[in-house]
Amino acid sequence: MRNINDNNVVKLVIIFIGLLIFFGSFYSITYFATRYRRPNLEYGETPIQNETILVGNILNRRHEEYYVVATTRDDDSFGRYKELLDNLKEATLIPNYYVVDLDDPFNSNFLSEEEKLDVERTSEFQFNGPTLIKVNNGQVENSWVGSLEIISYLASK
Repeated sequence: MRNINDNNVVKLVIIFIGLLIFFGSFYSITYFATRYRRPNLEYGETPIQNETILVGNILNRRHEEYYVVATTRDDDSFGRYKELLDNLKEATLIPNYYVVDLDDPFNSNFLSEEEKLDVERTSEFQFNGPTLIKVNNGQVENSWVGSLEIISYLASK
Protein backbone atom coordinates (compact mmCIF):
# COMPACT_ATOMS: atom_id res chain seq x y z
CA MET A 1 0.00 0.00 0.00
CA ARG A 2 2.88 2.30 0.77
CA ASN A 3 4.45 1.59 -2.64
CA ILE A 4 1.36 2.78 -4.51
CA ASN A 5 1.28 6.11 -2.62
CA ASP A 6 5.03 6.55 -3.02
CA ASN A 7 4.72 5.97 -6.80
CA ASN A 8 1.92 8.57 -7.04
CA VAL A 9 4.00 11.11 -5.11
CA VAL A 10 7.03 10.44 -7.35
CA LYS A 11 4.84 10.86 -10.45
CA LEU A 12 3.43 14.15 -9.14
CA VAL A 13 6.91 15.47 -8.35
CA ILE A 14 8.13 14.52 -11.86
CA ILE A 15 5.09 16.21 -13.45
CA PHE A 16 5.63 19.32 -11.30
CA ILE A 17 9.34 19.50 -12.23
CA GLY A 18 8.45 19.00 -15.91
CA LEU A 19 5.93 21.86 -15.78
CA LEU A 20 8.50 24.10 -14.08
CA ILE A 21 11.04 23.34 -16.80
CA PHE A 22 8.42 23.88 -19.53
CA PHE A 23 7.21 27.26 -18.26
CA GLY A 24 10.71 28.32 -17.24
CA SER A 25 12.03 27.69 -20.74
CA PHE A 26 9.21 29.76 -22.33
CA TYR A 27 9.84 32.56 -19.86
CA SER A 28 13.56 32.51 -20.64
CA ILE A 29 13.01 32.49 -24.40
CA THR A 30 10.56 35.37 -24.15
CA TYR A 31 12.83 37.33 -21.84
CA PHE A 32 15.88 37.01 -24.06
CA ALA A 33 13.94 37.58 -27.28
CA THR A 34 12.43 40.84 -26.04
CA ARG A 35 15.43 41.99 -24.06
CA TYR A 36 17.47 42.78 -27.16
CA ARG A 37 14.61 44.46 -28.99
CA ARG A 38 14.39 47.86 -27.43
CA PRO A 39 11.76 50.11 -28.96
CA ASN A 40 12.95 53.25 -30.67
CA LEU A 41 11.99 55.98 -28.21
CA GLU A 42 13.06 58.82 -30.45
CA TYR A 43 9.75 60.00 -31.79
CA GLY A 44 9.89 62.81 -34.29
CA GLU A 45 7.00 64.74 -35.67
CA THR A 46 5.22 62.62 -38.22
CA PRO A 47 3.55 64.77 -40.83
CA ILE A 48 0.20 63.61 -42.13
CA GLN A 49 0.33 63.73 -45.91
CA ASN A 50 -3.36 63.22 -46.37
CA GLU A 51 -6.23 62.19 -44.21
CA THR A 52 -9.12 60.04 -45.32
CA ILE A 53 -12.43 61.50 -44.19
CA LEU A 54 -16.09 60.73 -44.67
CA VAL A 55 -18.39 62.82 -46.86
CA GLY A 56 -20.14 64.03 -43.71
CA ASN A 57 -16.90 65.72 -42.58
CA ILE A 58 -16.09 67.59 -45.79
CA LEU A 59 -17.26 70.99 -44.57
CA ASN A 60 -16.13 70.82 -40.95
CA ARG A 61 -12.35 70.45 -40.98
CA ARG A 62 -10.23 72.58 -38.66
CA HIS A 63 -8.45 74.44 -41.47
CA GLU A 64 -10.00 77.59 -42.88
CA GLU A 65 -9.15 76.66 -46.48
CA TYR A 66 -8.45 73.18 -47.83
CA TYR A 67 -9.06 70.81 -50.72
CA VAL A 68 -10.99 67.54 -50.76
CA VAL A 69 -10.49 64.80 -53.34
CA ALA A 70 -13.47 62.47 -53.60
CA THR A 71 -12.75 59.38 -55.65
CA THR A 72 -13.21 55.63 -55.87
CA ARG A 73 -10.57 52.96 -55.43
CA ASP A 74 -10.60 52.07 -59.12
CA ASP A 75 -9.65 55.62 -60.18
CA ASP A 76 -6.31 55.17 -61.96
CA SER A 77 -5.50 58.88 -61.63
CA PHE A 78 -5.57 58.99 -57.82
CA GLY A 79 -1.80 58.58 -57.60
CA ARG A 80 -1.37 61.61 -59.87
CA TYR A 81 -3.81 63.70 -57.77
CA LYS A 82 -1.94 62.76 -54.63
CA GLU A 83 1.44 63.56 -56.18
CA LEU A 84 0.27 66.99 -57.37
CA LEU A 85 -1.42 67.80 -54.06
CA ASP A 86 1.66 66.72 -52.08
CA ASN A 87 3.87 68.94 -54.25
CA LEU A 88 1.50 71.90 -53.82
CA LYS A 89 1.36 71.35 -50.08
CA GLU A 90 5.16 71.14 -49.83
CA ALA A 91 5.45 74.38 -51.78
CA THR A 92 2.83 75.88 -49.40
CA LEU A 93 0.56 76.72 -52.32
CA ILE A 94 -2.28 74.87 -50.61
CA PRO A 95 -2.74 74.58 -46.84
CA ASN A 96 -4.03 71.03 -46.61
CA TYR A 97 -6.05 68.38 -48.41
CA TYR A 98 -8.23 65.44 -47.51
CA VAL A 99 -9.36 62.32 -49.36
CA VAL A 100 -12.88 60.90 -49.44
CA ASP A 101 -13.10 57.24 -50.45
CA LEU A 102 -16.43 56.93 -52.22
CA ASP A 103 -16.18 53.12 -52.04
CA ASP A 104 -16.36 53.27 -48.25
CA PRO A 105 -19.72 51.85 -47.11
CA PHE A 106 -20.40 55.00 -45.08
CA ASN A 107 -20.03 57.09 -48.25
CA SER A 108 -21.87 54.80 -50.66
CA ASN A 109 -25.19 56.66 -50.41
CA PHE A 110 -23.47 59.80 -51.80
CA LEU A 111 -22.75 58.16 -55.17
CA SER A 112 -25.32 59.27 -57.73
CA GLU A 113 -25.95 59.68 -61.44
CA GLU A 114 -25.78 63.48 -61.05
CA GLU A 115 -23.28 65.71 -59.25
CA LYS A 116 -24.53 67.99 -56.51
CA LEU A 117 -21.67 69.97 -55.00
CA ASP A 118 -23.12 73.43 -54.31
CA VAL A 119 -24.66 72.46 -50.99
CA GLU A 120 -25.40 73.98 -47.59
CA ARG A 121 -25.17 70.69 -45.68
CA THR A 122 -22.93 67.70 -46.24
CA SER A 123 -25.94 65.38 -46.35
CA GLU A 124 -26.86 66.97 -49.71
CA PHE A 125 -23.60 66.07 -51.49
CA GLN A 126 -23.83 63.78 -54.53
CA PHE A 127 -20.84 62.51 -56.49
CA ASN A 128 -20.71 60.90 -59.92
CA GLY A 129 -16.96 60.38 -60.22
CA PRO A 130 -13.62 61.87 -59.26
CA THR A 131 -14.13 65.33 -57.79
CA LEU A 132 -11.86 68.00 -56.32
CA ILE A 133 -13.53 70.48 -53.98
CA LYS A 134 -12.03 73.67 -52.60
CA VAL A 135 -13.55 74.52 -49.22
CA ASN A 136 -13.20 77.95 -47.65
CA ASN A 137 -14.71 78.76 -44.24
CA GLY A 138 -16.93 75.68 -44.31
CA GLN A 139 -18.42 76.45 -47.72
CA VAL A 140 -17.73 74.95 -51.14
CA GLU A 141 -15.81 77.66 -52.97
CA ASN A 142 -15.07 75.79 -56.18
CA SER A 143 -15.13 72.27 -57.61
CA TRP A 144 -13.60 70.32 -60.48
CA VAL A 145 -15.19 67.13 -61.80
CA GLY A 146 -13.40 64.43 -63.76
CA SER A 147 -9.81 63.27 -63.82
CA LEU A 148 -8.66 65.54 -66.66
CA GLU A 149 -10.17 68.66 -65.13
CA ILE A 150 -8.67 67.87 -61.70
CA ILE A 151 -5.21 67.16 -63.07
CA SER A 152 -5.19 70.21 -65.34
CA TYR A 153 -6.25 72.48 -62.45
CA LEU A 154 -3.67 71.07 -60.02
CA ALA A 155 -0.89 71.15 -62.63
CA SER A 156 -1.62 74.80 -63.45
CA LYS A 157 -1.57 75.95 -59.84
